[in-house]
Amino acid sequence: LKFLYQGDNGSEARLTVFRSKREVGAVFSDGGLYPAQRAVLSDTQDTTENDSYGISLRTSVNVTDNVKYETTSSYVNEDALRNFDVDQGPLPIVAAAFEDDVSTLSHESRLRISNGRFDALLGIYAERFKGDGGFQAGPFGGNSVNQETTTLALFGEAGWKFDNGFEVVAGLRGEYEKVEVTTSDGATTVNSEASFTNLLPKLGLAYALSDQVRLYGTVQRGYRAGGAGGSLITGTPFSFDPEYTWNYEVGARFESADGRTQLGTNAFYIDWKDQQLEIPSGSGLLGDNIISNVGRSEMNGLELYDRHRENAHIEHNG
Repeated sequence: LKFLYQGDNGSEARLTVFRSKREVGAVFSDGGLYPAQRAVLSDTQDTTENDSYGISLRTSVNVTDNVKYETTSSYVNEDALRNFDVDQGPLPIVAAAFEDDVSTLSHESRLRISNGRFDALLGIYAERFKGDGGFQAGPFGGNSVNQETTTLALFGEAGWKFDNGFEVVAGLRGEYEKVEVTTSDGATTVNSEASFTNLLPKLGLAYALSDQVRLYGTVQRGYRAGGAGGSLITGTPFSFDPEYTWNYEVGARFESADGRTQLGTNAFYIDWKDQQLEIPSGSGLLGDNIISNVGRSEMNGLELYDRHRENAHIEHNG
């Protein structure tokens, strides 16, 4: 469901409410020589159930002709349950179940300032994540993992346009994150926590060769928070460090005087440090994945694009 309110002074509010429920049946195997003859070989019923719901509110208020205040608030909850036969065969060996209950509450406020030559954005972001997970494998017992994550961030960006055709954009984001994890196998409980603080700068430069041609370049630092967790299979806690990227991009854009044709090209290079990947944990049928820092990567490439609007009904993109 979506609701929209629009005020006379340009203010706006959008409320969105959703609910989603999904159920998936058993895992099929090919039934012999004919792939269409699928068969369920497990001795227990395999099911996957997912139930999620959420609400979000977005508001926008024109404080003055040059200042706008925006907010976004949301809450999302998801419950998941999977029952399955570990050996996927007719013998009553082990039946297992995974269960997850996660929720996220977040809020962001932004203040936009614009007077033609100068544009600025100031904002604050806060998020609270909570997740409870459990694993049960018949007579072998089970494990539980509970995680709570708090994220706070301040960010800003400003851009200046000069008479000589140059444009400069500079930005900075500061972020703090704290992760608390509790794992238990029924007999032993382990508590762990980790916190991370980072500053992420951004700098961009553009130059207008003419009314139709623009050159630009940007350098910015990317970041994905570190964290902690626990293997639902083994109950073993784990932690991982943040990953960082330095992103470099240069490019050129052309737009015809009538606006019908646009051409562009850009080259990019990404230096990726302490990359986070999921790796196997445990062995055999009861293995699962954990997150670990695996090293460093580099990415580079070249992109070309074009867009042409022939008329009101025909447009080409490539």
